[in-house]
Amino acid sequence: MSIIEAIKKAEAGGYPERKVIHLEKEAIFLDRNFWIAVGKSLGWGDEVQGWFNGEEVIPMIPEWKSKWLNFILCLAEGKTAEDFFRDLK
Repeated sequence: MSIIEAIKKAEAGGYPERKVIHLEKEAIFLDRNFWIAVGKSLGWGDEVQGWFNGEEVIPMIPEWKSKWLNFILCLAEGKTAEDFFRDLK
């Protein structure tokens, strides 16, 4: 999926279009409501098990939060937002 497609999925999931217009791309991706809306649009589940934060396993978190945290880790590893969204489902 492209970044534009991810933003459209977020809008379809209830993320306000006016927010997309007024925020820079990077700020949108740090907004938890963006990830909740994308998850709603893509049908992500309420919880996933065993998300590893690099130090410990977090037992149960919402799937949107898992994707959001993985996005941040992707950036921390020197990859781009485009790299992350390319494989997002």
